[in-house]
Amino acid sequence: MQRVKLWSFLFTSSIVSLVSLLSIIAPDGERDSFEKWILSVMSISIIFSFFGMLLSMMPPDDAAKLELPCIAIVFGFWCAGLPGVLNPDRELASGNGGSIINANLYFFSWTSMLITILLIGSWVKQNNGDDSSKTGLAWMLLGTASLVVMSSVSSQFSDYCPDEAIRNEAECRRAKFAVWLGATSGVMSLALVGLRKAPAHCQAIVALLLAVSWACGVSYITFGSGPGTQIGDVYFATWTCLFVSISILVTAINELLHPEEKEEENSDSDDDGKDEEDPDENDDDKKDDEKEETEEKE
Repeated sequence: MQRVKLWSFLFTSSIVSLVSLLSIIAPDGERDSFEKWILSVMSISIIFSFFGMLLSMMPPDDAAKLELPCIAIVFGFWCAGLPGVLNPDRELASGNGGSIINANLYFFSWTSMLITILLIGSWVKQNNGDDSSKTGLAWMLLGTASLVVMSSVSSQFSDYCPDEAIRNEAECRRAKFAVWLGATSGVMSLALVGLRKAPAHCQAIVALLLAVSWACGVSYITFGSGPGTQIGDVYFATWTCLFVSISILVTAINELLHPEEKEEENSDSDDDGKDEEDPDENDDDKKDDEKEETEEKE
Protein backbone atom coordinates (compact mmCIF):
# COMPACT_ATOMS: atom_id res chain seq x y z
CA MET A 1 0.00 0.00 0.00
CA GLN A 2 2.87 2.35 0.78
CA ARG A 3 4.32 2.01 -2.73
CA VAL A 4 0.94 2.80 -4.31
CA LYS A 5 1.19 6.23 -2.68
CA LEU A 6 4.81 6.64 -3.76
CA TRP A 7 3.97 5.69 -7.35
CA SER A 8 1.05 8.13 -7.36
CA PHE A 9 3.30 10.90 -6.01
CA LEU A 10 5.87 10.14 -8.70
CA PHE A 11 3.17 10.14 -11.38
CA THR A 12 1.94 13.56 -10.21
CA SER A 13 5.38 15.16 -9.81
CA SER A 14 6.46 13.89 -13.25
CA ILE A 15 3.39 15.46 -14.86
CA VAL A 16 4.03 18.79 -13.13
CA SER A 17 7.68 18.67 -14.26
CA LEU A 18 6.64 17.91 -17.85
CA VAL A 19 4.05 20.70 -17.98
CA SER A 20 6.56 23.16 -16.47
CA LEU A 21 9.14 22.21 -19.09
CA LEU A 22 6.68 22.49 -21.98
CA SER A 23 5.77 26.01 -20.84
CA ILE A 24 9.29 27.35 -21.35
CA ILE A 25 10.86 25.42 -24.25
CA ALA A 26 10.37 25.96 -27.97
CA PRO A 27 7.30 24.51 -29.74
CA ASP A 28 7.44 21.08 -31.32
CA GLY A 29 9.58 21.08 -34.45
CA GLU A 30 11.97 23.71 -33.09
CA ARG A 31 13.31 21.76 -30.12
CA ASP A 32 16.92 20.64 -30.00
CA SER A 33 18.08 17.14 -29.07
CA PHE A 34 18.73 18.12 -25.44
CA GLU A 35 15.19 19.38 -24.90
CA LYS A 36 13.79 16.23 -26.53
CA TRP A 37 15.93 14.12 -24.21
CA ILE A 38 14.61 15.86 -21.06
CA LEU A 39 11.04 15.52 -22.38
CA SER A 40 11.61 11.80 -22.93
CA VAL A 41 12.89 11.39 -19.33
CA MET A 42 9.72 12.93 -17.91
CA SER A 43 7.43 11.09 -20.32
CA ILE A 44 9.01 7.72 -19.45
CA SER A 45 8.68 8.56 -15.77
CA ILE A 46 4.95 9.23 -16.23
CA ILE A 47 4.38 6.00 -18.18
CA PHE A 48 6.28 3.70 -15.83
CA SER A 49 4.92 5.34 -12.68
CA PHE A 50 1.40 4.63 -14.00
CA PHE A 51 2.33 0.98 -14.57
CA GLY A 52 3.95 0.95 -11.12
CA MET A 53 0.68 2.04 -9.52
CA LEU A 54 -1.14 -0.83 -11.21
CA LEU A 55 1.53 -3.38 -10.28
CA SER A 56 1.66 -2.31 -6.63
CA MET A 57 -2.06 -3.08 -6.33
CA MET A 58 -1.43 -6.70 -7.32
CA PRO A 59 -0.48 -9.47 -4.83
CA PRO A 60 3.14 -8.86 -3.66
CA ASP A 61 4.46 -12.20 -4.92
CA ASP A 62 3.17 -11.56 -8.43
CA ALA A 63 4.12 -7.88 -8.64
CA ALA A 64 7.63 -7.92 -7.12
CA LYS A 65 9.47 -9.19 -10.19
CA LEU A 66 7.61 -6.83 -12.54
CA GLU A 67 7.80 -3.79 -10.29
CA LEU A 68 11.58 -3.82 -9.91
CA PRO A 69 12.31 -3.09 -13.62
CA CYS A 70 9.90 -0.13 -13.47
CA ILE A 71 11.71 1.27 -10.43
CA ALA A 72 15.13 0.71 -12.02
CA ILE A 73 14.11 2.42 -15.26
CA VAL A 74 12.68 5.57 -13.67
CA PHE A 75 15.64 5.80 -11.27
CA GLY A 76 18.14 5.45 -14.10
CA PHE A 77 16.41 8.04 -16.29
CA TRP A 78 16.13 10.57 -13.48
CA CYS A 79 19.80 10.06 -12.55
CA ALA A 80 20.70 10.84 -16.15
CA GLY A 81 18.13 13.60 -16.68
CA LEU A 82 18.17 15.57 -13.42
CA PRO A 83 21.65 17.12 -13.94
CA GLY A 84 20.47 18.32 -17.36
CA VAL A 85 17.34 19.89 -15.87
CA LEU A 86 19.47 21.64 -13.25
CA ASN A 87 22.23 22.69 -15.67
CA PRO A 88 22.41 26.52 -15.42
CA ASP A 89 23.87 26.77 -18.92
CA ARG A 90 20.55 25.51 -20.31
CA GLU A 91 18.50 27.88 -18.12
CA LEU A 92 15.61 25.47 -17.69
CA ALA A 93 15.17 25.20 -13.92
CA SER A 94 18.18 27.25 -12.77
CA GLY A 95 20.15 30.13 -14.23
CA ASN A 96 23.51 31.80 -13.74
CA GLY A 97 25.09 30.88 -10.42
CA GLY A 98 22.54 28.12 -9.85
CA SER A 99 19.66 30.49 -8.96
CA ILE A 100 16.16 29.06 -9.43
CA ILE A 101 14.27 30.48 -12.41
CA ASN A 102 11.49 27.88 -12.72
CA ALA A 103 10.39 26.77 -9.27
CA ASN A 104 7.91 24.08 -10.39
CA LEU A 105 10.40 22.42 -12.72
CA TYR A 106 13.19 22.67 -10.15
CA PHE A 107 11.40 21.34 -7.07
CA PHE A 108 9.22 18.72 -8.75
CA SER A 109 12.18 17.29 -10.67
CA TRP A 110 14.02 16.97 -7.37
CA THR A 111 10.88 15.45 -5.82
CA SER A 112 10.68 12.83 -8.57
CA MET A 113 14.29 11.85 -7.98
CA LEU A 114 13.81 11.51 -4.23
CA ILE A 115 10.64 9.44 -4.68
CA THR A 116 12.52 6.93 -6.87
CA ILE A 117 15.03 6.53 -4.04
CA LEU A 118 12.18 5.86 -1.59
CA LEU A 119 10.73 3.31 -4.02
CA ILE A 120 14.02 1.42 -4.16
CA GLY A 121 14.30 1.39 -0.38
CA SER A 122 10.70 0.21 0.01
CA TRP A 123 11.12 -2.60 -2.55
CA VAL A 124 14.38 -3.85 -1.00
CA LYS A 125 12.92 -3.77 2.49
CA GLN A 126 9.85 -5.76 1.48
CA ASN A 127 11.49 -8.37 -0.72
CA ASN A 128 14.80 -8.90 1.09
CA GLY A 129 13.55 -8.64 4.66
CA ASP A 130 16.00 -5.82 5.29
CA ASP A 131 14.25 -4.54 8.41
CA SER A 132 17.45 -4.57 10.48
CA SER A 133 19.20 -2.05 8.22
CA LYS A 134 18.36 1.44 9.44
CA THR A 135 20.81 3.26 7.16
CA GLY A 136 20.30 1.72 3.71
CA LEU A 137 17.97 4.45 2.44
CA ALA A 138 20.12 7.18 3.99
CA TRP A 139 23.23 5.88 2.20
CA MET A 140 21.31 5.92 -1.08
CA LEU A 141 20.17 9.50 -0.49
CA LEU A 142 23.71 10.57 0.41
CA GLY A 143 25.11 8.93 -2.72
CA THR A 144 22.54 10.59 -4.97
CA ALA A 145 23.02 14.05 -3.44
CA SER A 146 26.81 13.67 -3.71
CA LEU A 147 26.59 12.84 -7.41
CA VAL A 148 24.31 15.84 -7.94
CA VAL A 149 26.98 18.08 -6.42
CA MET A 150 29.63 16.51 -8.64
CA SER A 151 27.66 16.72 -11.89
CA SER A 152 26.22 20.20 -11.28
CA VAL A 153 29.54 21.81 -10.36
CA SER A 154 31.46 20.08 -13.15
CA SER A 155 28.95 21.20 -15.79
CA GLN A 156 28.76 24.68 -14.28
CA PHE A 157 32.51 25.32 -14.45
CA SER A 158 33.69 23.06 -17.28
CA ASP A 159 33.71 25.93 -19.77
CA TYR A 160 34.99 28.54 -17.32
CA CYS A 161 37.97 27.12 -15.48
CA PRO A 162 40.04 25.83 -18.45
CA ASP A 163 40.30 29.35 -19.90
CA GLU A 164 43.29 30.95 -18.14
CA ALA A 165 42.35 34.41 -19.40
CA ILE A 166 39.02 34.65 -17.57
CA ARG A 167 39.11 32.08 -14.81
CA ASN A 168 39.33 32.91 -11.11
CA GLU A 169 41.83 30.63 -9.40
CA ALA A 170 40.06 30.69 -6.03
CA GLU A 171 36.69 29.81 -7.54
CA CYS A 172 38.20 27.04 -9.66
CA ARG A 173 39.95 25.49 -6.66
CA ARG A 174 36.66 25.40 -4.80
CA ALA A 175 34.90 23.93 -7.83
CA LYS A 176 37.52 21.18 -8.19
CA PHE A 177 37.20 20.38 -4.50
CA ALA A 178 33.39 20.12 -4.84
CA VAL A 179 33.69 17.77 -7.83
CA TRP A 180 36.26 15.59 -6.06
CA LEU A 181 34.26 15.48 -2.81
CA GLY A 182 30.99 14.70 -4.60
CA ALA A 183 32.55 11.89 -6.61
CA THR A 184 34.30 10.31 -3.61
CA SER A 185 31.26 10.56 -1.36
CA GLY A 186 28.98 9.19 -4.09
CA VAL A 187 31.12 6.13 -4.74
CA MET A 188 31.59 5.32 -1.04
CA SER A 189 27.90 5.79 -0.23
CA LEU A 190 26.60 3.69 -3.11
CA ALA A 191 29.14 0.99 -2.26
CA LEU A 192 27.66 0.75 1.24
CA VAL A 193 24.17 0.56 -0.26
CA GLY A 194 25.27 -2.70 -1.89
CA LEU A 195 26.67 -3.94 1.42
CA ARG A 196 23.30 -4.07 3.18
CA LYS A 197 24.68 -5.88 6.20
CA ALA A 198 27.88 -3.89 6.64
CA PRO A 199 29.00 -3.88 10.31
CA ALA A 200 27.97 -0.88 12.36
CA HIS A 201 31.59 0.07 13.14
CA CYS A 202 32.39 0.09 9.40
CA GLN A 203 29.44 2.36 8.69
CA ALA A 204 30.40 4.61 11.60
CA ILE A 205 33.96 5.07 10.32
CA VAL A 206 32.86 5.89 6.77
CA ALA A 207 30.08 8.18 8.02
CA LEU A 208 32.55 10.01 10.29
CA LEU A 209 34.96 10.60 7.41
CA LEU A 210 32.16 11.85 5.16
CA ALA A 211 30.59 14.02 7.88
CA VAL A 212 33.92 15.76 8.52
CA SER A 213 34.53 16.09 4.77
CA TRP A 214 31.11 17.59 4.12
CA ALA A 215 31.49 19.94 7.12
CA CYS A 216 34.58 21.29 5.37
CA GLY A 217 32.73 21.11 2.05
CA VAL A 218 29.85 23.26 3.30
CA SER A 219 32.24 26.01 4.36
CA TYR A 220 34.23 25.70 1.13
CA ILE A 221 31.29 25.37 -1.30
CA THR A 222 28.48 27.51 0.15
CA PHE A 223 30.54 30.39 1.57
CA GLY A 224 32.81 33.02 0.01
CA SER A 225 33.44 32.40 -3.69
CA GLY A 226 32.24 28.79 -3.67
CA PRO A 227 30.04 27.35 -6.42
CA GLY A 228 27.04 26.86 -4.09
CA THR A 229 26.64 30.29 -2.51
CA GLN A 230 23.31 30.99 -4.26
CA ILE A 231 20.06 29.11 -3.69
CA GLY A 232 20.11 26.21 -6.14
CA ASP A 233 20.85 22.53 -6.63
CA VAL A 234 24.48 22.74 -5.45
CA TYR A 235 23.45 24.60 -2.29
CA PHE A 236 20.66 22.17 -1.35
CA ALA A 237 22.61 19.03 -2.29
CA THR A 238 25.68 20.12 -0.28
CA TRP A 239 23.70 20.74 2.90
CA THR A 240 21.75 17.52 2.34
CA CYS A 241 25.01 15.57 2.23
CA LEU A 242 26.14 17.07 5.53
CA PHE A 243 22.91 16.39 7.42
CA VAL A 244 22.45 12.87 6.02
CA SER A 245 26.05 11.87 6.81
CA ILE A 246 25.60 13.12 10.39
CA SER A 247 22.33 11.18 10.66
CA ILE A 248 24.04 7.98 9.49
CA LEU A 249 26.89 8.53 11.95
CA VAL A 250 24.51 9.00 14.89
CA THR A 251 22.52 5.88 13.91
CA ALA A 252 25.66 3.74 13.57
CA ILE A 253 27.07 4.94 16.89
CA ASN A 254 23.74 4.21 18.58
CA GLU A 255 23.87 0.62 17.26
CA LEU A 256 27.40 0.25 18.62
CA LEU A 257 26.47 1.60 22.06
CA HIS A 258 23.17 -0.28 22.30
CA PRO A 259 23.60 -3.63 20.55
CA GLU A 260 20.94 -5.16 22.80
CA GLU A 261 18.23 -3.29 20.86
CA LYS A 262 19.17 -5.18 17.71
CA GLU A 263 19.25 -8.47 19.63
CA GLU A 264 15.78 -7.75 21.01
CA GLU A 265 14.48 -7.14 17.49
CA ASN A 266 15.93 -10.43 16.33
CA SER A 267 14.53 -12.28 19.36
CA ASP A 268 11.11 -10.76 18.72
CA SER A 269 11.19 -12.02 15.16
CA ASP A 270 12.20 -15.49 16.44
CA ASP A 271 9.33 -15.43 18.94
CA ASP A 272 6.92 -14.55 16.16
CA GLY A 273 8.15 -17.52 14.21
CA LYS A 274 7.67 -19.79 17.22
CA ASP A 275 4.17 -18.47 17.79
CA GLU A 276 3.30 -19.34 14.23
CA GLU A 277 4.42 -22.92 14.90
CA ASP A 278 2.50 -23.25 18.19
CA PRO A 279 -0.88 -24.22 16.63
CA ASP A 280 0.66 -27.27 14.99
CA GLU A 281 2.30 -28.29 18.24
CA ASN A 282 -1.02 -27.94 20.05
CA ASP A 283 -2.71 -30.18 17.49
CA ASP A 284 -0.05 -32.85 18.03
CA ASP A 285 -0.54 -32.64 21.81
CA LYS A 286 -4.29 -33.08 21.41
CA LYS A 287 -3.78 -36.14 19.25
CA ASP A 288 -1.42 -37.67 21.84
CA ASP A 289 -3.96 -37.02 24.62
CA GLU A 290 -6.73 -38.68 22.60
CA LYS A 291 -4.55 -41.74 22.02
CA GLU A 292 -3.81 -42.04 25.73
CA GLU A 293 -7.51 -41.80 26.60
CA THR A 294 -8.45 -44.54 24.14
CA GLU A 295 -5.68 -46.76 25.50
CA GLU A 296 -6.91 -46.26 29.07
CA LYS A 297 -10.49 -47.14 28.07
CA GLU A 298 -9.29 -50.32 26.38
